[in-house]
Order: sequence, then C-alpha cells, then structure tokens
Amino acid sequence: MKYFIFSITCIITIVSSLAIVNADVLIICNESVPVRELSKSKLKSIFFDKESIWSDGQGIKFVILKSKSKVHKEFTKTYLKKTPSQYKNYFKKRVFTGKGKAPRSLKSDKDVIRFVSKTDGAIGYLSPKANTGDLNIIEVK
Repeated sequence: MKYFIFSITCIITIVSSLAIVNADVLIICNESVPVRELSKSKLKSIFFDKESIWSDGQGIKFVILKSKSKVHKEFTKTYLKKTPSQYKNYFKKRVFTGKGKAPRSLKSDKDVIRFVSKTDGAIGYLSPKANTGDLNIIEVK
C-alpha cells in the first residue's frame, strides 16, 4: 500500500511539473507583470490582441517569434489552436480593416529575452532550452 501511494505521489508530481513547461515552448514575462500563471484562454486572448491590460493596469506588450520558427509553430498549435499562416492571416485582416496592428516579430530566443527583460508588461515565448535569466516563467493551466 505504501508503494502504491508513493507511486501515485510521484506521478502527480511529474504531471504537475509538466504543466509549467510545455516540452517545446516556455512562456516568459517581464518581472513587472503581476501574474505567474495564466489559463490557456487568457493566453490566447493576449496573443490575439484581445487583452491589452494586466490586472495592475499596465499595458500588455506581447512579442512573437518569426513564423518559420519551430517554436512559433508549436506555440500557435498548442496555445492558439492555429497554424502559423492562420495566425498571420488573422493579423493581416485586423491591419487591413484598421482594427489592429501586426505583433512585433523577433528572430531568436535571445531577441525575445532582450525585449521582454527590458519592456514593462511584456510577455513572449521561447524554447525551453533558452537561458531566461531573471525573467519570470508563466505557468499555463
């Protein structure tokens, strides 16, 4: 019985740790951002530019990787339920109709880290292998 309880505890610990870091994508934010976890729907709203203010009133500034990036493909598939081209077309339509502007798109994890670390209210994503330094990691539930 003790072995069974120990096994269940180990499985729960492993599964809950996987919720923090998707195997292929890490969500990061500036230290000024007042949250450490987001629902998938809230994250989706942010990256579709439907949420523009954090709970403390500061503006949300999201940044994406270039659409040919493997991490970008995984992010759009996992969290936005879109292909990179569908995501790009969404913003093309918003720009064309005057309802928004295209998101800032950066070339590398290093560029995302630099932008997010220097920009209050910033959120982005990158490879889990990247050195995030002092940036906060967002748990997505």
